[in-house]
Amino acid sequence: MSVSVADLETIKALSHLPQTSLEKLAGLMIPQTYAPGELIFIEDEPTEGMWFIFEGQVKVMKQSSLGRIQALCLVDKKRCFGSCPLFTRPMNPASAQAHTDVTLFILPASAVTQLVNRDPALARVLLEIYGEYITLLSCLSEKLGAWRVAGRLNDALLNYAVPHDPYPMVRLTHEQLAELVGTVREVVSRHLLQLEQQGLILIEKGLIHLVHPERLDTMLPCAKE
Repeated sequence: MSVSVADLETIKALSHLPQTSLEKLAGLMIPQTYAPGELIFIEDEPTEGMWFIFEGQVKVMKQSSLGRIQALCLVDKKRCFGSCPLFTRPMNPASAQAHTDVTLFILPASAVTQLVNRDPALARVLLEIYGEYITLLSCLSEKLGAWRVAGRLNDALLNYAVPHDPYPMVRLTHEQLAELVGTVREVVSRHLLQLEQQGLILIEKGLIHLVHPERLDTMLPCAKE
C-alpha cells in the first residue's frame, strides 16, 4: 500500500494544505497496519515521528510507577497523534495502542525537520496540531484534578458518542471507560446503572445509547468539585 494525495486530503489536519505540500507528504509517509490491542509505540522510547490515522481508533495512555494504566484519550480516524515529541524531546511522552484495526500513515521524525524548514504552510499545520495537543492535555489535567468521577464519565460519554439511529451510541466497555476516566470498573458500572434508571441512557453489552445527551451535557458543571 502506498500513500496518495487523495488519502491525505481526507485527514482533517492536512485537508487545507496546498497540493505541492500534500505531494511532498505523500512521498515521505509510511503506511502501517495494527490489530486491536497491538502496541504502536511505548512511553520513554525514541519517537519515530508523527502518526496520522487513516482508518480505525488509537488509545493513547500513560503508566504510573506502580504500573497503573491511565488512558489519556481515544484518537479517531483522520486525526493525528504523537506530535509532541518532535517539538519537545526525542522520547515518547506516552504509549499508543490500537483500539480497533487501524491503518496509520507515519511521517518520520527526520522528514518533519526538513519539511518544516522548507515548507511554511506545513510548518503552520504542525504548530496547530501541537497547539491542539497542549489544549487536550490541559483539559485532561483539569478533569482528572477537579472533576468528580461522575462528571468525567458523563463527559467521556458525550465525547465518544457517534451518531446512530435513534440515539447517539458509545462503543466502549465499562472497563475501557474506567481507563479513560481514571477509576475502576465497578464505579463505572454503578454510575451507568444510575443513569439508566434515570432514563438518560440504555445499556447493551459493549454499547451505551445516549437517550438524552442534552441532559448529560447540563450535568457537567454540577459535577465539578
